[in-house]
Amino acid sequence: MKMYDLDDERFPLPPGIPGSVIARVANLFNLRYESEPPSLVGKKENLERAKEYLKKLLEAKIFLRDVGKMAKRYNIKAKIYCEDDELREILKMVSEDIAFRDYIEVVDERIEGEEIKFLDKKVIVSA
Repeated sequence: MKMYDLDDERFPLPPGIPGSVIARVANLFNLRYESEPPSLVGKKENLERAKEYLKKLLEAKIFLRDVGKMAKRYNIKAKIYCEDDELREILKMVSEDIAFRDYIEVVDERIEGEEIKFLDKKVIVSA
């Protein structure tokens, strides 16, 4: 038997979202995951915040995967810095889940390197 609050809402998840991303979002925003159909369940305000965070996590995962591939190709360790604290924490969190994590380091100190615009923020990537 499943217990729900009367004001709980459901957000159906699109296919292809990695389980690690779903678990992080559900944990961060106090949501429940239901597998049939795949969806997040919880309070409306938590679901709205989770949707935005989900987009950021997925974009960060793709960004870091691409940076990691390039770093592996040239056998270097890419350092990544972002002035925005929230985005830097997202990048750190996601960097633990990608395949090329050994070639990426998200740093807290400003570095010199190439500036890239990512999620409307300035990110600096350096070797």
